[in-house]
Amino acid sequence: MRRSTIKLHVISTKSVALRSSGRSPIKKAAQVTLAEIEKRAILAALKRNGGNRLAAARELAIGKTTLYRKLQEYARKAKKPKKRAAKKKAAKKRK
Repeated sequence: MRRSTIKLHVISTKSVALRSSGRSPIKKAAQVTLAEIEKRAILAALKRNGGNRLAAARELAIGKTTLYRKLQEYARKAKKPKKRAAKKKAAKKRK
């Protein structure tokens, strides 16, 4: 199975840097995981390309299937906390 990676030259410091109040962006950026940097780069590429997934994949030098898989993974992770919160609310109502 071929693994795709995002080439570092594609990720600009502007898309990764965090706005901070008085702190060095380098120190803040060191606290960001590689997965978060990858997600930010993908979402920024999608925004620059007007939501065009194929163009974003080309810009990031990854396959379109890899991009689709990553987007599905982000959507799946975004849904999980909501389900857990709903279960907790339902459990509190039962008590």
